Amino acid sequence: MLLDLNILAFALIQAHRPTEAAPVFRRIGRHMTPHPWDLLPDAQRTFRYWRDRLTDGH
Repeated sequence: MLLDLNILAFALIQAHRPTEAAPVFRRIGRHMTPHPWDLLPDAQRTFRYWRDRLTDGH
């Protein structure tokens, strides 16, 4: 389930749909999975950027 949520958050960000990604990031919390974020050059930084931006850092 955690992998599915990360894939969904990633896909929504890539589709430029941050509003829809926000509740997914809230559900994920700090639990980033390597895939799919490892498809990007700086996976952890990108994940944290979007998580913090869309969830007010919580």
